[in-house]
Amino acid sequence: MSTIKADLELIGEKVWERFNHGKPQQHWYYASIVKELSTRKEEFMLIRELEKEVKKVFGSLEVLTDKDL
Repeated sequence: MSTIKADLELIGEKVWERFNHGKPQQHWYYASIVKELSTRKEEFMLIRELEKEVKKVFGSLEVLTDKDL
């Protein structure tokens, strides 16, 4: 996640072209990991750090669905 954030700063939105699935699917993937592990984030700093990075890159943990678009 930190590499994606750094690359976003360097090359912008073109970073999403590196993935087989674009930005919305990457957002879903990382947000899902954070949400699944959220009950343990007080125990593990790494989970808290991942949550911060996901929020920085995507703006939130809430993922838009097709009906939201």
